[in-house]
Amino acid sequence: MTATKKDLARWADLKNRKDRDQTGLFLAEGRKLLSEIQAAGWSVEALLAAEGTTDAEGGYSLTREQLERVSGFRTAPEVLAVVRKPMTLEPARWKPGTLALILDGLQDPGNVGTLIRTAAWFGFEAVFHTGDTADPYGPKAVQASMGALFRVKTAVIDSHWFDSLPPETPVLGSFLEGEPVLGAKLPTAGLLILGNEGHGISAAMQTHITRRLTIPRFGQTTESLNVASAAAILMAEFRRGGC
Repeated sequence: MTATKKDLARWADLKNRKDRDQTGLFLAEGRKLLSEIQAAGWSVEALLAAEGTTDAEGGYSLTREQLERVSGFRTAPEVLAVVRKPMTLEPARWKPGTLALILDGLQDPGNVGTLIRTAAWFGFEAVFHTGDTADPYGPKAVQASMGALFRVKTAVIDSHWFDSLPPETPVLGSFLEGEPVLGAKLPTAGLLILGNEGHGISAAMQTHITRRLTIPRFGQTTESLNVASAAAILMAEFRRGGC
């Protein structure tokens, strides 16, 4: 099929969060992500492929220039998919008995995607996020998730969302000062909050935290850990052994 100028403009607009939110569509780029989408059963609204490739026979055939216009990256891959978010993304519900991650104000989409990927690795069922967190469906976040986005539930929450949780739900937060996490007895179910890369967990979120955790520092030359590195350590400790 041949794409019209209107088609190209509509797809290119999906690089903007507002357009993704309004349409319920986002871009996934590259054959690996396409195979992950198909395996997860998500709906591909349009397949965009470089002209002359076998992929183009079943979708829209685009020139290299057209692919670059639509892509969220400097160098576009040969295959892009326009994907619809499943309706099951809403509403944001935590399933008691499971572990879930909450991202509070994280700004780096690469970190967001990496955290979703790490959560999937450690069997965290959901990654909730505040409205001021980088969009998990932005091109860089989708790419960094390496397909985990299609296997882990995501949804937007705010501080009032905690009122809907069952009483005594464990809500743990990552801080520079707190209870050392290494060797700690941690719950087998609950919520783990990670804060903004520079400012940490917001005051509104801190009011819901029942336990403050920290990763002990052994060296003296580094001020803090990257949030993705810290998250991997924390999630590994949750899986090491619960209380």
